[in-house]
Amino acid sequence: MLSHLYIENYALIRSLDITFEGGFTVVTGETGAGKSIMLGAIGLVLGSKADVKVLLDTEKKCVVEAQFILDNEHIKEKLQQYDVDILPTSLPISLPISQMSPRGGQGYGGGQGYVLILRREILPGGRSRCFVNDTPVSLSILKDVSLGIVDIHSQHETLTIGDTSFQIDLLDSFAAGGGAVAGGVAGSGSAAVVAGGVAGSDGATVAGGGSAAAVAGSVAAEGGSAAADDTNILSRYQTRYKEYLKIKNELRQLSELDNKLKEEHDYMKFLFEEFSSLNLKDGEQEELEEELKELENATAIEETLQQAGDLLSDSENSVIHQISLLIQILKKSSSFHSGISQILSRIESSSIELKDIASEISRMNVVSQNPVRIEEVKGRLDEIYRLESKHRVNSIGELIALGIVWQEQLEKTQNVDERLNSLQSQLEQIEKELNEDGEKLHNVRQNSSDKLGKSILEALSSLGMERAQLKINVEKQQNFLKNGMDVVQFLFNANLGGTLQPLDKVASGGEMSRLMLAIKSVINQTSVIPTIIFDEIDTGVSGNIAGKVALMMKSMSSYMQIIAVTHLHQIAARANNHFKVTKKEEENRTLSVIKQLNNEEHLREIAAMMSSEKITAAALATAEELIRE
Repeated sequence: MLSHLYIENYALIRSLDITFEGGFTVVTGETGAGKSIMLGAIGLVLGSKADVKVLLDTEKKCVVEAQFILDNEHIKEKLQQYDVDILPTSLPISLPISQMSPRGGQGYGGGQGYVLILRREILPGGRSRCFVNDTPVSLSILKDVSLGIVDIHSQHETLTIGDTSFQIDLLDSFAAGGGAVAGGVAGSGSAAVVAGGVAGSDGATVAGGGSAAAVAGSVAAEGGSAAADDTNILSRYQTRYKEYLKIKNELRQLSELDNKLKEEHDYMKFLFEEFSSLNLKDGEQEELEEELKELENATAIEETLQQAGDLLSDSENSVIHQISLLIQILKKSSSFHSGISQILSRIESSSIELKDIASEISRMNVVSQNPVRIEEVKGRLDEIYRLESKHRVNSIGELIALGIVWQEQLEKTQNVDERLNSLQSQLEQIEKELNEDGEKLHNVRQNSSDKLGKSILEALSSLGMERAQLKINVEKQQNFLKNGMDVVQFLFNANLGGTLQPLDKVASGGEMSRLMLAIKSVINQTSVIPTIIFDEIDTGVSGNIAGKVALMMKSMSSYMQIIAVTHLHQIAARANNHFKVTKKEEENRTLSVIKQLNNEEHLREIAAMMSSEKITAAALATAEELIRE
């Protein structure tokens, strides 16, 4: 249960430090006093979106800290998983509420408890910090740990009851409580209220924890026997459905790629075969271009080499012969003059180099004229130039790189075909499994729908709607949906003989409120969510019906903590614990103040809620009678 709440610098609250008790707690106050602000703070500490706009003083941080006393093993396992200290409490959860509350009540729960402290801070810059048992954690961990601790019913949720996705979550929550689905009700809002455990037909609570998705493996069937075969159906279906969507998406993308590749395949194959047929080698173009120049200038090259050979060594007046004579002349005086000796040395070196050049010229291969080879080389180069021009490249190396790309594309087409075949086989298998689980879910929901409908009608009867009609349609679809193959729709009429229609078409605001309360009472009988908070669920309700609503809330408080924001004296009179919200002005600022009322103040507040002006003796007497009932 929620045992303590501390709020600082939040909305209209400067500082608030209050202790909650078990049983039935009400929060009352005039319109605009800020009754729902406290619930907003609780939502914040449970992980709702943070906004710097909630800071009363924008120069200071906002702090919200909530303390819970729990005996939920599943949440304790999460604390161990996240390496968060578990804080024991000496207060046994099985203590009667009368020992926790000054105005009496029933006992609920069981076992030795532990303390869970959640804290959220919002800094002026907008940054948010989260703590669990004083250990810094991420927002996702805070949300995970707090899941299943409190079910906050807002006025907005009453509107969502007409949403078919919300309705299927309600049915699955009920089925989970009966041991039929469990294992994975991951509904929206607070529809997935099966948390911590379920009850057998004898009403005994089976300990567990978490959300409906966490009930798998620890659910008891209506007769108290285990329903192990069915507890994981929805969880398994949802896992397979995600895989199904993933495969479908990959198939779609691959099919688009395959179509594109196949459109290009023939042309790509032609390009690759055209390239491959030339059997090109890197550097071949340069070699052929050099060879063609030699072939086309063979005569000139031959004449040049002949003339060069003659000038160097093959005649009496050759360069080498003349240099030899020069050397002989210089040697005569080289020993007498150092300058002549140096010149002689240089000329001798030049002579050696010229003789080597002459030798190389004589050995040089001379390409003979070969018209046939010229045509061959020209033809080969023309093929190369044509491909280079066609593909806008400048070398054989670039053509070879393109060839590798074409080959990879052709191989990719083959690989895509293989992957498509594999994915198609996987899809057929997962569709078979989804169909099997979808059929099981349909049967479970079909069986549970009548039971849930009857239970809700019984609860509605106690709320003054004895002639109400309710039918829960479960229609199986041909396609797969995120929670199975069913579309669930609640058909309702508040009057006998009326036509059953969708909830949002026929139910008034007051009827919606009572219907939601009836649903909450039915669903929460099979869960151990320790606390449920109603934010003006009594909207549109008055008179005798308000008394019936109060009795139902009081009954629910026998097995869980109920906190209700209300404007009805009939409901407030049934509370074990009463907080009043008022406004005050301080330092040119309007603030909300929340005060816990003692017995006398509780009595006077009920009388004030009944009176239009001042509190009369008759109002006090009536209030006292209401409280005693």
